[in-house]
Amino acid sequence: MTKYITLFLLSFVFTFISVTSFAQDGQMKSQEYTGTEIEKQFPSSNIIDISEIARLENELKEAIETGNQNRENLLRTRLNEFYKDQISKPNSDDRDYPLEESKGAFFQPEWLDNDVLVYNGDIGQTGSDHRRIDLKTGEDGRLYAAFIRRPATGLNGYIQIVKSTDGGQSWSTVSSISSSTRYFGQVSILVENRISNPDSSTILVFYSRSENSNFDNANIGFVSVRSDGANWTGGSAILSPAAGNKLLYPSAVSDGQYWTSATYFGVVCGEYSNSDSKSQSLVIGKTINWGSNFTSVNISDNYPNWSDFFPVAAFKKGSPDSLYIAVERRFTSLKSQLRVIATPWTLSTGFHRYTLTTGTDNEYLKPSITIAQNSGSLPKTAVIAVIENNVARYIYSNDGGNSWSSYNALGLASENNIKFVAISSDSNSTSSDYVIGAYQMSGGDTIVVRRGRPGNLGTRNYQVNQFASSIFNAPVVAVYNPSGTKSSALLYTGLVSNYTSNVYFDGEHLVSSVSELPGVAADYSLEQNYPNPFNPSTAIRFSIPEQTNVSLKIFNSIGQEVAALINGEMTAGNHEVNFNASKLSSGIYFYRIETPAFTSTKKMILIK
Repeated sequence: MTKYITLFLLSFVFTFISVTSFAQDGQMKSQEYTGTEIEKQFPSSNIIDISEIARLENELKEAIETGNQNRENLLRTRLNEFYKDQISKPNSDDRDYPLEESKGAFFQPEWLDNDVLVYNGDIGQTGSDHRRIDLKTGEDGRLYAAFIRRPATGLNGYIQIVKSTDGGQSWSTVSSISSSTRYFGQVSILVENRISNPDSSTILVFYSRSENSNFDNANIGFVSVRSDGANWTGGSAILSPAAGNKLLYPSAVSDGQYWTSATYFGVVCGEYSNSDSKSQSLVIGKTINWGSNFTSVNISDNYPNWSDFFPVAAFKKGSPDSLYIAVERRFTSLKSQLRVIATPWTLSTGFHRYTLTTGTDNEYLKPSITIAQNSGSLPKTAVIAVIENNVARYIYSNDGGNSWSSYNALGLASENNIKFVAISSDSNSTSSDYVIGAYQMSGGDTIVVRRGRPGNLGTRNYQVNQFASSIFNAPVVAVYNPSGTKSSALLYTGLVSNYTSNVYFDGEHLVSSVSELPGVAADYSLEQNYPNPFNPSTAIRFSIPEQTNVSLKIFNSIGQEVAALINGEMTAGNHEVNFNASKLSSGIYFYRIETPAFTSTKKMILIK
């Protein structure tokens, strides 16, 4: 066997080591989990030789990135020969479509002391489970979200795709996906950028769809659309189940952190029987040509001896590149457990099972996983949030899965009625606060957010939600990092008359508004904020005599940036920014404006 097989085996060595303990979240110790008695009867690894395909895929990436068209065409032909029985092309006769009238509709909040109302209306098909919204930070520094609206007369399926260019202060509709015959169940999105131009950012949407409201026979659909609403493509099934089965819980994955035009991306989902919802396989669909077609593979970890629900996947850069798929493993007579199925990014039926819980005494539900996509040469940090015996917990590995911590506290032990957890990360783990975790209590009145480093996830931001959060749909989180300052971003659905209704956004360090004032600006200037001292909002006025790039940032008393209010091109004139500091503590702060021709700094005081 080749060196690729050796590397694959080495990457899945499951040896636990002792690591430093952190008082913030709980003790870490040397620990190994052996799994349940029934699992011990089945191998935990299934290694397949994929070395030749992996070599061709890597060479194809190099050909794409260097613009070698002839080499690219030759390599695609050879890969198609390997995958000829696994390639599926979308069925153009069975398509969903955008609603053109939804393009360009804007949602402008009138406040920001309160949560931003992104969408007003009911969300999701009843009984479609808890992944009806998704949120991502794009490489272009913008926030993107998608949500499934409740079926209406003449419209069974409707996904709305939105973006924010100001950190969540306001949202505009990019496009939509609609169907009069298909119901939409769960949704997962990616945001990729083929070239260094924000308007070329591409939003990739994966969603479950079925002609039946109970989602029998559901398949997985795919849509690709640019951030300006152009180039809408897709809308039909890319993955279909075997007869009598359904595909649910799509989880989008990508290696786009490390590539531009040579990005490969895809989706992981679960296949279940219509009759009793028993697991049949995990299904992975992957495209190497930006969605023109998808290659798929089915992975079976001895199903249906048990069933794996709510699969959620993350890409891990390494030797080789791989996917980590966290699942809630259900047994016939035992409590649900947490498992991770690791498989090569070069599609294979091979896998390794990480057994991350120890048996039957504790129960683990609804996992969420993130892997920080830092520099390709650095060890990867993987973090999994999970509900353990109704308490929010997390487990992590700082070396790409070779060793794992014991379970750490995401929430307090007294908060024992947790309904959902969420986890995400920023790609730059060399600085602080790059992982964000959240959990929702089952009453829906409280969502708690923490952002920090694994082992010390930082301060608990308690009840960041203004409105009651739906107990039928999970909130989603992201790290917003447009200018080097990491901020927490949260999207959640409300609960109105026991229905999941409305989509709300909340985040740190948001500007309440940016407005133009009358008059002509004769010169550059930065005025003293008013009022000063203030609590919690203040107005900052400035003037620029010409159209130019403007940076307006807030710093604390020791020079750390705490908010980026403006970072882009602005028209000539007099402007006013209303800054909301409700998430900051009392103290002295400084605000600084920078343009190519002008810089000025002033002091302000926040008193709560």
